[in-house]
Amino acid sequence: EDFYYILYHNEYQDYGKPWPIDDPAAFTGPAEKEYEADVEGFLKRLYLSGALSTSEVKAMTLEAPPCQDPKRSAGGQLDRLPLCTSLPSWMPQEALDRFVEAFKASGFRGGINYYRCLNRNWQKTKSAFQKAGGKIKQPTFFIGGVCDSHMIHGELDPVIKTYGGPEATATMVSKVCSDLRGCCFIADCGHWNTQEKPHETNQALLRFLESTRDLPDLPGLPDLPGRSR
Repeated sequence: EDFYYILYHNEYQDYGKPWPIDDPAAFTGPAEKEYEADVEGFLKRLYLSGALSTSEVKAMTLEAPPCQDPKRSAGGQLDRLPLCTSLPSWMPQEALDRFVEAFKASGFRGGINYYRCLNRNWQKTKSAFQKAGGKIKQPTFFIGGVCDSHMIHGELDPVIKTYGGPEATATMVSKVCSDLRGCCFIADCGHWNTQEKPHETNQALLRFLESTRDLPDLPGLPDLPGRSR
């Protein structure tokens, strides 16, 4: 079968099958073992891969991924991602060192478990979602990078473009969110908007918070400075 990162994160003994969530022996898989064997190398490749369509990363000299074979049997994730000897401006070495230190201590199991619980999360939330009429009723604000992308079978897959561009994506989100307060598509920004474009991200968050002034206070909340409407 062709390699796909979500299937890889679910691999325990058999590629392409759901993670055996009820098996107490299923504690770790090949994905953790690969990533934790080279934490810094994996993080460098991972951060670059989410921003490959941005102007800054496009201007960098990248090494082609060593593995060009799309089959899972040819290898895991690491060798399918490009690498650069330098770092983008939004990921200084000091920040990367901190992330490396944190993941060396914690491992990657927590993050990978998100993918392993996709089916379980749907089963646990399906009833509540159906009762809500298939809508998310909480105030919602969508933030995304226009250049968000990831590698699929060695090819760059631009996420927002895949869904038809910003306007079509906003329409799709509005069909699910009944109280959508807005969408912000940050130009020349990849997957890591909080690192790549922190000012634009913060401005979008502030706009969202400002848009919720019409909501009533919940009973029992303390009277904090700045909470007056």
